[in-house]
Amino acid sequence: MYPTGTVTFLFTDLEESSRLWEEFPEAMKAALARHDAILRTGIEANRGIVVKKTGDGLHAVFDLPADALQAALDCQKALLAHSWESTGPLRVRMGLHTGQAQLREGDYYGPAVNRAARVMSVAAGGQVLLSMATTELVRDQLPDGLSLVDLGRHRLRSLDRQERLFQFEHPELPADFPPLKSNRTAPNNLPLQLSSFIGREKESTQLRELLSPDSPGEDQPTSAGRNRLITLTGPGGTGKSRLSMQVAGEIFETFPDGIWLIELAPLADPELVVQAVADPLGIREQPARPLVDLLVAYLRPLKILLILDNCEHLIDACARLAEALLHGCPQLHILASSREALGIAGERAFRVQSLSLPAEAGSLAEKDVAEYDAIRLFVARATDVKNDFELTDHNAIAVSQICRRLDGIPLAIELAAARIKVLSPQQILDRLDDRFRLLTGGSRTALPRQRTLQALIDWSYDLLTESECVLLRRLSVFSGGWTMEAAETVTGIAPLEPYDILDLLEQLGNKSLISAEEGELGMRYRMLESIRQYAQEKLAQSGEADKIRDRHLHFFVGQTQQAAEAMMALHNADWVERLAEDLDNHRAARSWALETDIPSALGLMAGLTPRGGRIFPVMEAFNYLETAIKLAESQSQFNNPEASAENRRLLGLALATASNLCLVLGNDKVHEYASQAAAIAREQDDVPTLVMALTLAASAEGSSGDIDAARRHYQELNPLLANLGQIWIKAVAMVTLGNLRIQPNAAEIIKAWDDWELGMLLFRRSGDIWGLALGHNMAGGASFILNDPDKAQYHAEHALELYDELGDTHMANGPRSMLANLARQHGDLDRATLLYKEIITGWRNVGQYGAMARCLECLAFIGRVRASESEDDSRALWLARSATLLGSAEIIRREYDSPMNVLERPEYEEEFAKIRQAAGEKEFHKAWKMGQAMLPDQAIDFIKEF
Repeated sequence: MYPTGTVTFLFTDLEESSRLWEEFPEAMKAALARHDAILRTGIEANRGIVVKKTGDGLHAVFDLPADALQAALDCQKALLAHSWESTGPLRVRMGLHTGQAQLREGDYYGPAVNRAARVMSVAAGGQVLLSMATTELVRDQLPDGLSLVDLGRHRLRSLDRQERLFQFEHPELPADFPPLKSNRTAPNNLPLQLSSFIGREKESTQLRELLSPDSPGEDQPTSAGRNRLITLTGPGGTGKSRLSMQVAGEIFETFPDGIWLIELAPLADPELVVQAVADPLGIREQPARPLVDLLVAYLRPLKILLILDNCEHLIDACARLAEALLHGCPQLHILASSREALGIAGERAFRVQSLSLPAEAGSLAEKDVAEYDAIRLFVARATDVKNDFELTDHNAIAVSQICRRLDGIPLAIELAAARIKVLSPQQILDRLDDRFRLLTGGSRTALPRQRTLQALIDWSYDLLTESECVLLRRLSVFSGGWTMEAAETVTGIAPLEPYDILDLLEQLGNKSLISAEEGELGMRYRMLESIRQYAQEKLAQSGEADKIRDRHLHFFVGQTQQAAEAMMALHNADWVERLAEDLDNHRAARSWALETDIPSALGLMAGLTPRGGRIFPVMEAFNYLETAIKLAESQSQFNNPEASAENRRLLGLALATASNLCLVLGNDKVHEYASQAAAIAREQDDVPTLVMALTLAASAEGSSGDIDAARRHYQELNPLLANLGQIWIKAVAMVTLGNLRIQPNAAEIIKAWDDWELGMLLFRRSGDIWGLALGHNMAGGASFILNDPDKAQYHAEHALELYDELGDTHMANGPRSMLANLARQHGDLDRATLLYKEIITGWRNVGQYGAMARCLECLAFIGRVRASESEDDSRALWLARSATLLGSAEIIRREYDSPMNVLERPEYEEEFAKIRQAAGEKEFHKAWKMGQAMLPDQAIDFIKEF
């Protein structure tokens, strides 16, 4: 079993393994196997565990540091005693360090693991080094003959702090070794970092490989291409400077002539860039000789790394100097950091992304988020200022949302974590809408722009041209990203023109203020949320916010109308994906429309359903549309037949759309909205809307048992469908009417199936998968009503498969419910129970409480059957559970106005009577009352053990 808490790590590595493999390729296979066996034996004999192999070494862990020390001694003795005839002696370096580490899936993570590896990395073959932490714990329990020698403080392959190292000596082992390979042996001016470096393991590895002298350039052979200029790019605060210094601290051996940091942020004059590089190297100006020539002459023979930090405000001067140095100094490497690349030949831009973040979710626990770099950074910095802070299941969601809201930007996260002294994570999260006031108070020794988030973005904004400033603040109107077409249409007005936008977008991208990514639908642009909020403030100050928001609204109204027309014609299926991609923009447009433009508010949603459930969350869409309808009906331009024809048409279409959403949600306003929509559609001679409204009314009335009303709507629909040009509405009507909930005789059943087949044919020809899923869903319901379970099963399974393929989790609840009902009908109670428990949360999430109540009722019916098959004690428990679920279902239906339909009630009344009789009046009433006291979420928790 792997130890946890405070543990001791032992890292080993074989010295000169590359040379040995090259000289003795065959013999090394056997030698390395013997090497591994010796080490493993020594480790396991001292109660250690080998965690994994690391190249030609091992990583082991021990509960007790004394055991680790004894294991290292035993291993070195055994290695020395073995005869290595085929390869010569194998010399193994070792390092020990004690500390806290995280154990996940059989491996250890955290700073203690990294430090142990770095202690080992500076040792020579045959040498064993101990950190100060391990030394303090073993000093009084050393094995016989073993002593410890203080080697002083050394900077390891990191810059967060120096480490005092000790070498152990034993009479049976060598004692003379070369100087440690620590960073203090190479000339440099890198500052000691006072805080730990969190995350970025992947980026650090990539940069170390790129800076290796043998690293080839892209698409170039090793001998020709070297990555001699690497520029770290990215938005302010992403940690470019910290990453460059961390990597530099890990590659000292690569640059024996030194690593020099040139801090350019304090400079304002481009003429001082050359001087800034010359000063730390000790180069002074000479009469009649340019300083840059002196610099080139000095650096020409040296294998050296220059770190040009914060080049963005001096980009031209930095580019000129870098080009001159690279041409004149063949062994020189430059690692630059800048918001944008220098733009010279041979440069390799390396974009530094935000820290890794957990996916957005409604519920997260500590174990779900602890491994992400952004969370790790928040916790580390919060612990620095409040040493008892811990990440827990209670605060994990708030911490995760803080890091997401701050886009994983390290500086912003550090500023937020500093507030943990006085605010809880939830209080910090609640204040992030005013982040520029909250995120202040950085280190007094930091650059001024790194002390507050506002100052950080001011620094970038002040470097923009006037046209770039105009575009950036106008782009802030977009939420969740935008396309080129959207940017040109919304922002391309004086002083900009639409044809300016492409070049300006490229320039803002170069300066790391926006990003571009190519998806299935083409290029899409985004802005980090902190930059967007900053730009929104600038937009408000400019006085043109209302104008730009109006243009944004009208663009997305137009997009909605184009999408509706395309979908009605059963072509351009990618419109669904396009609208879904712009969901956040539609939300922003809706909010503005409700304040300023009710016709546009209706136009943003009307006509997009029933397929709209794939685009917008159904409950959200319904609540929005109902609000827009109420506002429209309160205004004279909508509320009478003499009003504007276009406004009346929009209102009718919105009412039909609301009716459809009610049908999906199980809301009993289906018929009310459908009737109002049909009346306006007849008045306006709007046949497509009338067909939609009549189809919805017929479907709702068929479900409620009003067969005569459903037949009247069906009869009115028939002649309308024959000449309807909107193929999609026609197909939806046909497959919906094929549900056969209006079947007075066999002839109409056959006609309904014929309609269904024709609707499905239209969907197949156009490749409309959603329409096919709808058709199978409707046919499944019809077959169930007609008591044809095999056919119902066939259609429900097909519908579910298609909805799952589309990712339409809401509509997938329908066929899942059908499959649960079929399983219960056939006596497969285990499968039925599992399905009901799966779908009840889905119904709750979209506010379809009638369907949720039905799941509880069906589980209660299953409980009654379980009771009839059980012994006395279990029988009473099952009946009590069933009565509890019936009580909970009844209160949910009453509180959320979700009565049963005509098909559900007969079975309910029969089962209710059986459960009540079997349980007995007193016990039934007791359990019933308990169920009535439950909230919906409590009812879901109750069935987990069902």
